[in-house]
Amino acid sequence: MKVSLLRDSMVFDKTAAKNEDQTFFDKLGGIEGLTKVVTAVFKAIEGDLELKKFYQGKDIEVVIKKYTYYIASQIGHKNTWLGKDVGELHAKFNQK
Repeated sequence: MKVSLLRDSMVFDKTAAKNEDQTFFDKLGGIEGLTKVVTAVFKAIEGDLELKKFYQGKDIEVVIKKYTYYIASQIGHKNTWLGKDVGELHAKFNQK
């Protein structure tokens, strides 16, 4: 994945960036800004033969929304993640 794709998609809130009390979530521009970053990541995944197979048959808009809210809960959004445990979701990929 190209780092420039992610960097170009980031929309930092310039006002929030100056305020040290703001969370990283706030500095990204809240849900709107984070959604742009996550969408850019999934655009890159579409072009990666290894990664895109994990999302075949999935509604990518739903996947983007879930990833966005999970990441938001980890970087300063006021809501707690109520979805499935990430370790549990990925356990099937760690089987030998």
